[in-house]
Amino acid sequence: AAAAVAAAAGAAAGTGAGGAETSAPPQRAEKKAKREKARRDRLNDKFADLAKLCVEGTDAAPATDKGTIVSSASNVILALRRELSEARAGAEGARALIAELKAEKNELREEKALLRQQLAEVQRSLAAKKGVELSSRQAARAGDGTGDGCSDGGVGVTPGAYATGQVPALPPVFGSSPADKAPLRPPLA
Repeated sequence: AAAAVAAAAGAAAGTGAGGAETSAPPQRAEKKAKREKARRDRLNDKFADLAKLCVEGTDAAPATDKGTIVSSASNVILALRRELSEARAGAEGARALIAELKAEKNELREEKALLRQQLAEVQRSLAAKKGVELSSRQAARAGDGTGDGCSDGGVGVTPGAYATGQVPALPPVFGSSPADKAPLRPPLA
């Protein structure tokens, strides 16, 4: 009977039949409880961070219960998705406008090149009619269509033409308005 009582006391103390300690089951339970506590603490920390993020930029206090935190986070995510879709639509509209403006810019470049070419042809025909010679540089620029055919302000004559009196008349718009005939005033100091 004494051996049975000793065995029962040993079993209660964690010793086996041979008197050796068997502490594995209590340690395993303690480790599991510690892991579970650490997991809950991490989860609670993440909920606290999420609650702070949901009210960031507002005067509201962060929610404390998990259901409210998740609901608030869901609302914030939905609002951000709406903003993102609106921003994407705005960006798409801006891209369309940019493409339209680029096409218009290219059309204007082509029109400008055509006008320069036509201007060079008109200057050559005027020079041929009046017997005014274009300088070699002006003729080269007028012939290849890269320039306006003149480097002297658009008149299209050589400097020697001024000396011989072969200066073309000024365009009719120059000096025809009353503002052109008004006396010049001195610059402001």
